[in-house]
Amino acid sequence: MSAPLEHILTPQDAARQTQPLQLDWAAAARDALVARFDWLALAALRATLSLAPATAPHVGGWVLSGEVAGDVTRACVASGAPVREKRRVPVHLLLLPQDDAAAEDGEYELDAAALDMIYFADGRFDVADLAAESFALALDPWPRAKGADAFLREKGVLSEEEAGSFGALAALRDKMAGKGGD
Repeated sequence: MSAPLEHILTPQDAARQTQPLQLDWAAAARDALVARFDWLALAALRATLSLAPATAPHVGGWVLSGEVAGDVTRACVASGAPVREKRRVPVHLLLLPQDDAAAEDGEYELDAAALDMIYFADGRFDVADLAAESFALALDPWPRAKGADAFLREKGVLSEEEAGSFGALAALRDKMAGKGGD
């Protein structure tokens, strides 16, 4: 298996970063992500990311923001058929030193504007890995190909409506209507 793209930075590197980072995963790095995330293919993955110092109360941390764009093919959860998805994913992460994790009391009140917090160890963080994970997490967890419902019906799988409580009541009603006509 090929090595994934790495772009490891220290807080000192981040402080010197004046231009947005442009990351473009080559074929070998994309192949490594295909194996890691159990995808069928990854035709393209690119990111434009910026780093800015975090403000109080997270002094010493960094805000990673930008966008990851990719063209991925995954297996349909029903039929196994390929499902291609092109997606642009915003990235907004708060990167904090691992030392800060010990200082947190474990209770948070989050609002819609709160950033996901990622703790980094050994004074280093890999922005390429964070971008790839952000892309993977933003994808539909249950990709379905066109015709997946027909495929499932053909295999005898009931739809949610048929399998639920109301489906059982409808089947009972139909059964009783059939018996009443005898």
